[in-house]
Amino acid sequence: MKKIILSTLIIATIFLFAINNSYAQKKKDFKGIITYNITYKGDIDPATLAQQPKEVTIKILDNKQKMEIISGPAVITTIIDGDKKHSVMLFDVMGQKFAVKLEQKDIEEKLEENPKPTINYLDETKTIAGYTCKKAEVITKEEDSEEENKITVYYSEDIGANADINYGSQFNGLKGFPLEYVTSTNDMEITFSASKIEKKKIKDTEFLIPSDFKEVTQDELQEMFGGGE
Repeated sequence: MKKIILSTLIIATIFLFAINNSYAQKKKDFKGIITYNITYKGDIDPATLAQQPKEVTIKILDNKQKMEIISGPAVITTIIDGDKKHSVMLFDVMGQKFAVKLEQKDIEEKLEENPKPTINYLDETKTIAGYTCKKAEVITKEEDSEEENKITVYYSEDIGANADINYGSQFNGLKGFPLEYVTSTNDMEITFSASKIEKKKIKDTEFLIPSDFKEVTQDELQEMFGGGE
């Protein structure tokens, strides 16, 4: 059980820092829901694969985002406020409810761990969820080696056309919002692909922190769900 929760946490963290700050520096013009399908390839046993999240949704209200991933018994929700530059991760695991706050300094420390990538823009387009997306390669180097990590991404300029909207994230400098990309962790290849983009009114109350969640630190959460069988 703990391994399942931890793997879901890893996926949530990957996704969070791929999109983090995406709306902090763009004009406030998008309100709606983006749904991504998640697929996996690699060395992963069927039982573990069955517990992995297959979908993630993001509710967006101007500079606020709310992302929800459901994996087995766990529901992980991430709320990001791009104006106030802080986020909260909510964990609901079989009735146990915890909240982990990340202030601006905490987020910046994590983003500093990722070197600024080299981006190659390619002459290729693809329609994703009704949006015409352009293709790019995002290349980063490992901090202690010259080994390159290449991510192929399809991005939409209709959702984000400012080159700074992804500042500090995995897609730092990308001239649009990523709607499909492939990333790797351990022996797995994980693909995120937008399947539906719906413009609609989102209530501000969606981004409030529920009163029944207990605040803990990241270390305390890791200790609870990060080890053992």
